[in-house]
Amino acid sequence: MKVTEPLFDHSFFDPSLLDNNNLKFGFTEPKLEKQVFGQNTRNYEGNYTFYSYILQTDDSINLFYNAKPKNIIFPGGIENRAHLCLLNSQNGLDFTRPSFNFVKTNDDRLGYNNVLIKGFLAENFPIFIDPQNLLGEKFVSIFRVCNAKPEHIDITCSHDFRVWNTTKSKQLFHMNDELILKGFGWTNYVDTLSTTVFNPYNKTYYYFTRYNKFTGKRHIQYSTSKDLQIWSKFKEINFVGHDKYNIYVPTISMYPDSPYFIGFPPVLAREKDYSSFYATILFSKDGHTWRTHPTLKYNPLLKNIPSHCIATGIAILNDFFYIYVVHVQKCEIYCYSIPKHRLFYLFCSNTTNTITSLPLKLSSNSLTLNFKTNTDGFIVVNLLYNNKIIDTSEKLYGNYTNCYVKWKNNHPVDSIDSKYSFQFIMNNVFLYSFTYDTF
Repeated sequence: MKVTEPLFDHSFFDPSLLDNNNLKFGFTEPKLEKQVFGQNTRNYEGNYTFYSYILQTDDSINLFYNAKPKNIIFPGGIENRAHLCLLNSQNGLDFTRPSFNFVKTNDDRLGYNNVLIKGFLAENFPIFIDPQNLLGEKFVSIFRVCNAKPEHIDITCSHDFRVWNTTKSKQLFHMNDELILKGFGWTNYVDTLSTTVFNPYNKTYYYFTRYNKFTGKRHIQYSTSKDLQIWSKFKEINFVGHDKYNIYVPTISMYPDSPYFIGFPPVLAREKDYSSFYATILFSKDGHTWRTHPTLKYNPLLKNIPSHCIATGIAILNDFFYIYVVHVQKCEIYCYSIPKHRLFYLFCSNTTNTITSLPLKLSSNSLTLNFKTNTDGFIVVNLLYNNKIIDTSEKLYGNYTNCYVKWKNNHPVDSIDSKYSFQFIMNNVFLYSFTYDTF
């Protein structure tokens, strides 16, 4: 299988070669494309948009948003206070409201709406695609039933992600379950929007959910499963070196074409100050240990947007990443873009430097690079076995997102052990990512 290695930080390289001041890991800030949604114009949408997420299918990008009606005050009317609404797009930039008649709202003058689910389920109904179809349908939701005593977490499925029969759902956990980590307060266990992610590289499902660890401290716990039926005991995610994070929503997905996880969680910069939200970025290779990018420690992912914004995840279209950001108090949704796999980079200045990957288990010598050279810059790749060069490439120049490396000797890969590595000789170049074949 092919694996793309995003150069998030130093963890993929031989640590003995990382003290060179001419090598720098960086982050490319995405470009604002447009505001894709600007105003809630229907009464059921209200003036508050929260807990949004992206679901990309073969033919559309679907943006789900939780709309709060204007005339519902939080302490009462839980059955009517939230609506899970849908926007969809074919090009990732122009979104429209589909027309449904699944539920009645307090604004039925049109005879239709874009509401999928109303009431207590709408606040925590994340949908994901199950490529294994374990429940017999493609679309699955693991959701919180907060009007039950004790509250519980159920699972259900749908053939088209629009029509759901939650009365036939199956319970996975209840809030007194010993599997779940206990927190503090009235929302002490599973709180707000959760996320379920399928990792195709180890064929494991990960269920991430927020919980209130203690007063004023929000964190994330997770459980794993191989079959969507039997789940592990929940564990608390480990944020390396960033324990002051107050994570509000676990907006987590698989990094595209890669076995790694990426998250865009909203972070509370100041405790209990809900106007101090900002979107950051976290990265993990196992779903348990997470790090933020070195240049983004305690800093926003997108510096040119206001606070109180939540990023919803990544969609891919026409060799671009699209990241959608929701301003929860203004009911505005923005689209940012960046060329595919160019969020992160390793930059080498105008002095030639060599850096070597950690040992890899390769199934072929196939290698493609995503890079950009500056004036007089270049990159050369050596294929190593047992730390000895067995093949080398020509000098590469230019600006390519998918450059196939041609080896001079086309030396075959004929061993399944983890003794191969790639060595990069670089000068005045940005190396964004590379893709190789593994088992």
